[in-house]
Amino acid sequence: MLLQPTAVYAQQHHTEQIEFRVAAANLQNIRDARVIVIDDRGNVLGSGLTNGAGIWSIALPLHVDPRFAEARSIGTVTAIAIANGYNEQAVFEVPVSSHSVQPIILYPISSEHRNEPTISLGNIHRHDVIGMINHYAKKLNLKRQPSVANEVDYAPWSPYQN
Repeated sequence: MLLQPTAVYAQQHHTEQIEFRVAAANLQNIRDARVIVIDDRGNVLGSGLTNGAGIWSIALPLHVDPRFAEARSIGTVTAIAIANGYNEQAVFEVPVSSHSVQPIILYPISSEHRNEPTISLGNIHRHDVIGMINHYAKKLNLKRQPSVANEVDYAPWSPYQN
């Protein structure tokens, strides 16, 4: 059974719209690609087919992932994309946040190559990753490395503690 958030559910719980854009490696949009969205407990939250522009959208419940809490309210899900003539793609750590867009690239089935699913990580914004790393580095009381020339407002962390 697919659990599609209903209007009543949306009124009682916070949901966010996420758009999946499925294309081939040559960037040609893929119509009728099946996207399956799975939560961290293995439950299917929804599934649907992409339109002529290779897009499928869904409103998902926002369960804040505590790893990103210092950056902003982001949840994460896993997505699987399947299309005729293409190998499957599993995308882990797909961000669920305000106006999320997750591109998925599928590779064509080929008799000359290995035909098996591919994997990738979700399209998590660099500021969210920086916020997460800053949080954990501060928790461990790490030092910053010297600033990088021409880099504004950021210096990488050192593995050494203060």
